[in-house]
Amino acid sequence: MLMSLVRATNRPEVWTLLHTAWHFRNQNVSPLPSPKQHISFLKALAMEKPVDAIMDSNTIGRMDACEI
Repeated sequence: MLMSLVRATNRPEVWTLLHTAWHFRNQNVSPLPSPKQHISFLKALAMEKPVDAIMDSNTIGRMDACEI
């Protein structure tokens, strides 16, 4: 069994190209993460990285831009 993970794209021509070239048989769609999950992702990505003191992952994770 071979599994490929393709991230989301808003460019249908890219998805069509990948789908045709790699002959995907199954497509599984995952729901968008919740604001709480966004916050967890941000905290995990920022761990052990230099981050500005004014960066608030709680505020950023709840922004409308994270919903798209």
